[in-house]
Amino acid sequence: MITAIKKSLKPGGRIFIGEYKAEDQSIQIPLLHRMFASQIRKELETAGLKFKEAINVLPLHHFMVFEKC
Repeated sequence: MITAIKKSLKPGGRIFIGEYKAEDQSIQIPLLHRMFASQIRKELETAGLKFKEAINVLPLHHFMVFEKC
């Protein structure tokens, strides 16, 4: 799915990812529906997107921005 999204982006286009934190065991969401920050980066960088920034505004979520080069 990320590969298809990347194809639709113009060079310099960005994608914003929001996921529940797998690192926080107190979150009452099954682990299957949470991700580690390292996992998000690995998947999107493997698809050819460049990590731009992490936005830490909510304690239970990872918000990350990636860019098409």
